[in-house]
Amino acid sequence: MEQTTLSKQVKKRSTREFYFAIFCVVALTFGSIAADFEAFELLYEFTRVHESWDLDEILLFLFYAGIVSTLYSIRRVGDIKRLNKKVTHLAYYDTVTQLPNRSFAIDQLKQMLRTSKRKRTQVAVAFIDFDNFKTINDTFGHSQGDELLKQIGQRLSSELNDPGFVARLGGDEFLVLMQFSDHQALSQLDQLFSRASKRPYVLSSGEVSVTFSIGVALFPQDAATVPSLLKRQILPCITLSLAARGISPITTRKWESNPVSAINWKLG
Repeated sequence: MEQTTLSKQVKKRSTREFYFAIFCVVALTFGSIAADFEAFELLYEFTRVHESWDLDEILLFLFYAGIVSTLYSIRRVGDIKRLNKKVTHLAYYDTVTQLPNRSFAIDQLKQMLRTSKRKRTQVAVAFIDFDNFKTINDTFGHSQGDELLKQIGQRLSSELNDPGFVARLGGDEFLVLMQFSDHQALSQLDQLFSRASKRPYVLSSGEVSVTFSIGVALFPQDAATVPSLLKRQILPCITLSLAARGISPITTRKWESNPVSAINWKLG
């Protein structure tokens, strides 16, 4: 499972505090030895002097209370971890497809951009918009529409190799992120989209074939920030969708002069 930035920060902080706690225990132990601090002997003498206080029973009670408290704490920590895992899944994953959602996708894109700057690699951001999904929803029902989205997400995820990332942005929109070092790796995107639309999707009400429009933007050629990358890769997708409807949209010189960075597909 992919990790969010927050999950990585919490895991790193937990590891750091765990080793710090071990260091404190070791330091206190060796400090007590060096200072010749006889804690148990002093406690024993104290209990013998004040036998009338029933200190033995009190210490036994505290000992058992410590054991029970430790077991209780372990159980509650387990509950909190499970609850946090469920809350994180609800916050960062789509409930229909079980793919990462928009928030997780943006977080992952930020991580990829940082890694790409450090390793001098590139990042492809592909926006997928399925055509006529509303018609499929109205014809077969929302439950069948959800099943179609689930199958599309599964097919995209299974066909994309690491280090790739697939997310559902909402509705019939998906986002594919891929980090690469040479343009030949972009052929994997072409193959991914072809395989995703080549075979029909089998629903309980029958087979459904889908078509979709795709816009791709590259980092750092097209844009260097997350908002500008998302805007760049949506632009050619909108352009293609409008063209499919017989509308002549106005395109920018950027996309006309840089066809490698503005790959458009119409598959189905």
